[in-house]
Amino acid sequence: MEYKNALVAICALFLCANFGFQTNTSSSELPPLDFYGTLTARNNEVFSFRYLTISGLYKAIPWLAVTTSPEENPYNNTTRLDLKQIYQITVHHEQAPIKYKHKTFIPVSLILVNENEPHTFLVETNRKIICKQISQSGQELTKEITFDAINEIKILGHQSSQDSQGKHQSSSTPHQEQNITEIEKTVHFISE
Repeated sequence: MEYKNALVAICALFLCANFGFQTNTSSSELPPLDFYGTLTARNNEVFSFRYLTISGLYKAIPWLAVTTSPEENPYNNTTRLDLKQIYQITVHHEQAPIKYKHKTFIPVSLILVNENEPHTFLVETNRKIICKQISQSGQELTKEITFDAINEIKILGHQSSQDSQGKHQSSSTPHQEQNITEIEKTVHFISE
């Protein structure tokens, strides 16, 4: 009898457990929204991207509150944001990483659309940005890069994935449009 109870408990655990964050898309499919912009890697490489997701998520992405002690669980205070709400992500490598139960977190600042003040959160250093890197020849290369290898991400806008393959009806905010010219100049300079 105990054997059956243990087997039922183990099966329930496997069926109900969430062994990480759920994704909005699988790794082989494009997200319904094409988020585009520029990414600056930690080695100062700058490239344009399309189809950005954070570990497969483009909506309800969890951002963890900064903890005040090493014993405090960062997952106890989570803010969920959609990529539509985020203009810029800056990773703070100059600050010491925070360790909690065999996981390492790094502080990041988010500037939200139509705001100028950054909001500071924690993110796991091995959390992946998945996107299509636009090469100098215009080819789209699938790129996976962890937050530990990123300095900054600027999301310039978004459009329907269907529109991005035909018409380009983009949706960007005035805050994003203000920086598009500056970033286009940077990308153009790098590609020369």
